[in-house]
This record gives sequence, C-alpha cells and structure tokens, in this order.
Amino acid sequence: MQRSGQGQTGRDSKVRGYDNGPERLFHPGLRALQAVRYARLFHPGLGHLRRICTEAGLSETAKWGHPCYMHAGRNIAILGAFRDSFRLTFMNGALLTDAHGILEKRGDQSRVADQVSFTDPEQVLRLEQVLRAYLDEAKGHA
Repeated sequence: MQRSGQGQTGRDSKVRGYDNGPERLFHPGLRALQAVRYARLFHPGLGHLRRICTEAGLSETAKWGHPCYMHAGRNIAILGAFRDSFRLTFMNGALLTDAHGILEKRGDQSRVADQVSFTDPEQVLRLEQVLRAYLDEAKGHA
C-alpha cells in the first residue's frame, strides 16, 4: 500500500529533490553550461575553454558535476574550477606528448602530468592554439 505523495518505489521523490515532470529532461550541452556558470569566479576563463573544446568538435556533457567533453564515445577532457584556479584535465594525459610542456601533475603523488591550470582568462587565450593541438592529439587516442 502506498502512502500519500509516494511513487511506486515507496520513496517520496519531492523530499529527495527529484522531479518526475518533463523538466527532468535536459539537453547535455545546457547542463554542462549550467555547471560552468556555477563557477562564477572563473566564468570567463571556463567559457573560453568551453568554446575551444566545442569548436574542436568534442561533444559536451556533464559528468561528476563538471562539463566533460567526449569524442567517439570516449571522455577526452573535463573542466573544473577550484578556489585558486580553473583547469582543463585530459582523461588520458599520459598518452599526450606535451610538446609545449604545459601539462602539470595533479599533486605530489601523481605520476602523470595531465592537466593545465589557469588563474586568468588571458592565459587561456594565449594558449588557445596549443590547447587545440592537445585536444586534437587526445581525439586521436579515443
């Protein structure tokens, strides 16, 4: 027997924050854009990275609460904003040649340099052509 306000699963979806209406359907690009917009501090720089990724022919979706860019069904890169920087992280950074030496390790214990960190949107614009080349190389490994 179901109690009032509960669905067939016996859980009250409104209490859990779920919406069973048509609003739950979303366009993946819109969801990724919303995730970028939540990082207000670095919004301009993240917007530049988003543009570069989409112009490189990558499809955009949201994974792990962040904009993720895919090619041929494989994750290529993900964007993230943190307290002091915003980043473009390559999923298979170990496969990249890093000809320009811009990839950084995530931490002291990391073995592979797979991300590019920024603190200013102008840095993204200065590295735009290099980032495009890295994205093209990463697509080749998909």
